Amino acid sequence: MNPDNNRLWTANARVVGGEMLDKIGNGGYALGARASQIRDDLLTLNTFDEKSLLSIGLDDRAVFLKPWQNFLLTKVLNEQALAEHAEFNDVKNVLSNDKTLSASIDSVSYRIVRNFRINVRDLIFSELNTTLNNLNTAFSFRSIQNQIEVPLWQLVNQQPENFLMRPLNSRQAVFNQALQKTINDMTTLASGEKQQLANATWGQQNTTEIKHPLSNAIPFIGRWLDMPAKALSGDSLMPKVQGKRFGASQRMVISPGHEETGIFHMPTSQSGHPWSPFYGKGHADWEQGKPSAFLPGETKYTLTLLSY
Repeated sequence: MNPDNNRLWTANARVVGGEMLDKIGNGGYALGARASQIRDDLLTLNTFDEKSLLSIGLDDRAVFLKPWQNFLLTKVLNEQALAEHAEFNDVKNVLSNDKTLSASIDSVSYRIVRNFRINVRDLIFSELNTTLNNLNTAFSFRSIQNQIEVPLWQLVNQQPENFLMRPLNSRQAVFNQALQKTINDMTTLASGEKQQLANATWGQQNTTEIKHPLSNAIPFIGRWLDMPAKALSGDSLMPKVQGKRFGASQRMVISPGHEETGIFHMPTSQSGHPWSPFYGKGHADWEQGKPSAFLPGETKYTLTLLSY
């Protein structure tokens, strides 16, 4: 059914509630951050074409994390914390100078806010995670992490005294430990060498590792089957879904009857055969968000199936 605003969106989020949700069940639906951002992007436009819809899919603004950026600046980075932790001053300078916050490859502030939130979440719910694992080894925190944002946000803002992680003795101690871990991780390279916080960009962390299913099974030459490592913008909680080993499996924008102006993206290409001339074709367009044609070009090859 076409809604009154003539807009439809899902983004893998929950779209029903009540009795219908009981009937369908929870198949691991996503947090609504992407869905709400796509919705807002759709509602800002009155007319659409292929490129305007593609631009929504490439939106890497960190709308969901803006409150966490503000939380860091106003609640965590207070005078006492800045006096006791000299490196926190660098964090404050970086965050204060970023008014937009997006998951761009050169953003240091996005990487700080994103990783701080995850470290706070893991600290606060560590006891719950341990308890549930002890009750049932089949439990996985991953199964609930998408929906844990509401209680997490309530806990860090309301700060009830009956929910404080041992052995830390204050909420500020929790936040300080999470932020210190964030800084340590960002300033320590895989080699063990140290780097300046200013060089710890999101692109450095969000570098692709897209591997062919056979590459690990073929010593020495397997790496030639993989896609080249590439620093990418985007992340999981925004329209532009791109990470180390996951991302939009395709982007497709088509208006029926106007297929010649349609857009199609697929990571790694439509071919899974490394010796095919089409292996990897179009992957760079997916990485860069470059509009590529939906319709095929001139026929150059024909596959004939023979009956023996």
